[in-house]
Amino acid sequence: GNHASTYSTDSSPQYQLSGFNKNYKAVRFSGEPNRLVTAPLDFYETQKSTIFVVSTFDDNSNRSILHQWAPNNNWTIEYHSGSFKHVIKDSGYPGISGENYIDQPILITTTAGDSLTRMTINGFNHHEQTFSGYLQSNQDQKLFIGGRSDESARSFNGKISEVLIFDKVLSESEYAKVSAYLAKKWGLTAKVDSDNDGFTDAVEIAAGSDHLDDTSLAINYPDFSDTVDAEIGVASGLDSLEGNLALWLDAANINGENNAG
Repeated sequence: GNHASTYSTDSSPQYQLSGFNKNYKAVRFSGEPNRLVTAPLDFYETQKSTIFVVSTFDDNSNRSILHQWAPNNNWTIEYHSGSFKHVIKDSGYPGISGENYIDQPILITTTAGDSLTRMTINGFNHHEQTFSGYLQSNQDQKLFIGGRSDESARSFNGKISEVLIFDKVLSESEYAKVSAYLAKKWGLTAKVDSDNDGFTDAVEIAAGSDHLDDTSLAINYPDFSDTVDAEIGVASGLDSLEGNLALWLDAANINGENNAG
């Protein structure tokens, strides 16, 4: 589905034309109970999912951004005790340390399948956690956005620009394409690594590499002999030595672009 409405006892969140990442549209949640709910959502009956959330957490209080509850069968994506967590049936701890992401536009992604959950922030800082048993049908329970269904104390304080939920674990190619779409749409290419190769989409695009392919790297490795020649001003004749160079770390060229960018 593609519709959510204000929960009956809550006030409505606020629509903002430039609330996210300075220039992008968002729905603003105040931290007071102003949750949205969807129609009954039963995707977790399959026990598999991939979720993308484009958001900003405006403070470091315990906050839930997505939650669905049924007896002995609940899940949530939340910020709790200093970490982002994908909790399924009370598992999913300790999560990803989140202090550096507060008040920052981020892309949260989670997958769940075969008793394993996985979370990333902007394609970095992966966290995996096993959960026991199997998720059953959520008995036609609604999905709550911007807070928990069973309490109002963890109501979300921040902005949400887009939520995508798939009832399968996406392939690497599918994941990269959806992530790149969200990063480009919401101005996050300088933060997001869609193909999980360690380089942001913006760096890869600028370097002419494929930001959807983790085997296409955004770095042009320097030639050792040529670098030495340029530094000492004469031909070093060290080409034959390059095959024996097991490690080269250079603070003057950390990113392969002589620290530009």
